[in-house]
Amino acid sequence: MSADTAMVDIAVDWTAADHFSTALTMSPQKWELYRDEPGFKVACSRLMTAIGPSVFESLRGYAVLTIKPEGWIDGVFPRVTDFLERNGFEVVGTFRSQLTPIMIRDIWRHSWNVAAVERIELSELLLSLGPTYGFLLRDTAPVEGVPASVRLARIKGPALSERQVPGQLRHELRAPCRIVTYVHIPDEPADIIRDLSVLLEPGELVRLLASTLEAEPARLDLDLATPADAARVDDALPGVGPVCEPGDSLWRRVHLMKAAFARHVEGARLPRTLWRDMLELCTEVSALPTPGAKRVEPLADVGLTGEAVPAGHERPSS
Repeated sequence: MSADTAMVDIAVDWTAADHFSTALTMSPQKWELYRDEPGFKVACSRLMTAIGPSVFESLRGYAVLTIKPEGWIDGVFPRVTDFLERNGFEVVGTFRSQLTPIMIRDIWRHSWNVAAVERIELSELLLSLGPTYGFLLRDTAPVEGVPASVRLARIKGPALSERQVPGQLRHELRAPCRIVTYVHIPDEPADIIRDLSVLLEPGELVRLLASTLEAEPARLDLDLATPADAARVDDALPGVGPVCEPGDSLWRRVHLMKAAFARHVEGARLPRTLWRDMLELCTEVSALPTPGAKRVEPLADVGLTGEAVPAGHERPSS
């Protein structure tokens, strides 16, 4: 019987997940937010009954990285895999997901609470351009007491380019702005469960995470070719003239850009001139202020205590 069908025939005690909260996150505030989300509760309960509570501890040896559609457009895959290998992470599983606006808002709901609406609109447009491909990673150079996902999240580096330092993934990828970041990395085991519960069907979630209990999961030799259905610039498509007029507000420009993408993008193929204009608009929108505090601060932007670090005072990632 497969892991996703071998369900224990008992009433699920959801509060039992609280016993594993410290294995899943170092943030009590995050746990209070997540534990009340229906999708997270169902995902944890399914994992407990299909695999067993040991999955929560085994997850500490694994991380997840997804390459978003814009990452395939700008060809970051070889640089990502090179970075992972140099830093002691090997790919042992893969998955594919096509994001919808509802899925996108669910994943980032606790950090986009401070985002300008223009940024949310552009992010949703970017993430809809093609499939997101994800990778389950085993930590081959573990640090005692530090979950693999936390180790990877810290060397990922912050989203703002002026805060990045050499040796961080985002510094090496040279992402143009905090909207176009190419990759997404769940910070902690709790974030892995939460994100994958949105990205994957329940059976696929169980099968993927059940592999973390294997004594020695097989390393995958990945083909560095871009997936056939990934988003990409197609120079065979005709160029697109200016999408906006001088003096247009950012709000109007965002919606004109969305309309232009609806007219000119064919499948996951888009004209080079349109992609160039999109990157310019993303850079402008990224400069909008983000007043207030995120409900969940990314680990790349916080100190080792879990509290937000003021701008200019971040510790370089190891």
